[in-house]
Amino acid sequence: MSELSLLPEELQKQINAFLSTVIELEKEDYHNDLVPFSQHAAEIREKGAALFIERQRKLDHGKALLQELFEEENNPPELSFAVYTAAVAAYKEKMKEADLTEAKSLQEELELPQAFMHRGLQVARKLLDEEKYEDAESLFLFLHFLQPNVFEYPFGQAVCQQALEHYEEAIESYRMSLQQEPTNPAPFFLMAGC
Repeated sequence: MSELSLLPEELQKQINAFLSTVIELEKEDYHNDLVPFSQHAAEIREKGAALFIERQRKLDHGKALLQELFEEENNPPELSFAVYTAAVAAYKEKMKEADLTEAKSLQEELELPQAFMHRGLQVARKLLDEEKYEDAESLFLFLHFLQPNVFEYPFGQAVCQQALEHYEEAIESYRMSLQQEPTNPAPFFLMAGC
């Protein structure tokens, strides 16, 4: 049984389509007489599926962690996790009639208030300060998934990855943060440590 079978069917189709595209692109420039292309394609599919599964696991963990931590606190209703749950339900209804011509972040599509995102960032930073790097990384990833245009999310994720000695992932996350603030020296300085 493939690990992909653990994901929703629609997501499985999208991942398989993406991996098929990658394999087709690789096929054009593949020149290795020692490894047949069919074997190389199987490796791409296996590694790609594992990458997507791991990313989905971290996203699910970040979401569950945020829900758990928000429920532990006595927050006003606009800072509760119910805001996210209601936004997702409303978004699903909206998507039935959606005009997909305008690109928006998931935060904008779900109409999640900025206060919710800010509180999530505070929780992620607290976990980082407490050196709970895996939890903090998952939470920064979840926030970045919701809103890709905020420097602090991929930057925080990179700091966690570096602390966990996942240096290649950290470098990629630092690069993502630089897309938002290309002149910020902090990612460059920390990237050098990787």
